[in-house]
Amino acid sequence: MSFSDFGLGYGQFSLEKIMKTDRVKKIIRAICFLLISGIFFIEIWDVTEVKTSNAMYSEFWQEPSGYDVLFLGTSHMYYGVSPMKIWKDYGITSYNLAAPSSQLPQSYWTLKCALEYNKPKVVVIDTYLVHANKKREGSERIIHDGMDSIPVSATKAKAVMDLFDTQEEWQEYLFEFYIYHTRWKELGEEDFNWAPVKTKGAQYKSEIVDNSSCERIAEDVVLEKNTVGYTYLRKIIEECQKEGIQVVLTAIPNCNSIKAQKGMNGAGKIAEEYNVPFLNMPYEEALVDPLIDYADRGHLNQSGSNKITDYLGKYLSENCDLTDYRTSETVAGKWEADYREYKAYRTSLLKEETELPCYLLWLNDKSYNCFVYQRDVMNPDTSLQLRRLFENVGNKQMIDADTAAQMLGAKPDAEYAFILQDMETGEVIDKALFLDGKKQ
Repeated sequence: MSFSDFGLGYGQFSLEKIMKTDRVKKIIRAICFLLISGIFFIEIWDVTEVKTSNAMYSEFWQEPSGYDVLFLGTSHMYYGVSPMKIWKDYGITSYNLAAPSSQLPQSYWTLKCALEYNKPKVVVIDTYLVHANKKREGSERIIHDGMDSIPVSATKAKAVMDLFDTQEEWQEYLFEFYIYHTRWKELGEEDFNWAPVKTKGAQYKSEIVDNSSCERIAEDVVLEKNTVGYTYLRKIIEECQKEGIQVVLTAIPNCNSIKAQKGMNGAGKIAEEYNVPFLNMPYEEALVDPLIDYADRGHLNQSGSNKITDYLGKYLSENCDLTDYRTSETVAGKWEADYREYKAYRTSLLKEETELPCYLLWLNDKSYNCFVYQRDVMNPDTSLQLRRLFENVGNKQMIDADTAAQMLGAKPDAEYAFILQDMETGEVIDKALFLDGKKQ
């Protein structure tokens, strides 16, 4: 072989090597482009997505282990039951996965998705809307509030295809960017800076209405026909029993339609059929006060929630095989840290109240020491509702003007003065003056 032949062969080899190197560079550039585009897409998705679902439930889906009790149902449940209060009083770990206007089919699929991440010992189910003969209720945005935070999986895909009918709806609920990418004009600071609220799914209302005139039918009056709600309630119970999970059916106190009441009463028959407990709380004597414990016709306010949470916490502690983790260093350390965040959040809501009745609702709480100065004795014209709200205040100690001035650091120039102390630390967490029912 001649030198020139060798040179030609070497030149061909070099050219091929260069071409291969160039091809590798192009592939690397393409991969980098896809990675950067993917990261950019995810960031846009995160920013444009409505945050309601993530704020309420992402803590569960991101770290789902360690919850012995799951609460399922509608807004009646998440306004009615506070897992952090149950933790503090009973050491039970729980999460409230109830969602706004969640029909029983949606609750069933939420449970199915949750069981892929966590196997609780007890599932507590709110039976409101069991009378409904359809699979979903409410606006699209409300349904998104309950479903967006659930990670995409084969089970979620089955849920979406069961609850919705069209391919467009399937896209919307499996890939939320499909509808949220146009939200640019709606974006606010909360879309860029948000964090899950440490309430374990609970929410709070501080409005107050008088439901004393609520019509309550007899407990044995039931809805006789079968419904979609009853069908899926059975599916929930059967799924739990198959997994060895204890089921507790509940009816949260409300003042809803006769049909809704009949439906919830009928859940008692299903409870008997499957040999599971049914806590029909609207018929529990003096459990809630219709004059002060409701925020509207259907939902409990903060005071009512405290009473229902106490009731359920005691029931779960006494009737279910649940561990009190308050003596466990590993579990208690994390939950106590979460509880401090939860308490700070509740205190911030308390401080925002400007109306005397709404402020008083928050004081039905054993975690406060409440010192109250009242300038004048309540006269006969004071409403029964306001009187009852004052009676409802927990850990209350009446003080005179001199003591109030000393604690406030100024003369209490108002009709009412409140000094709240943290029960555990003794720290003063709020001072408030009210005149003519308004915060000063």
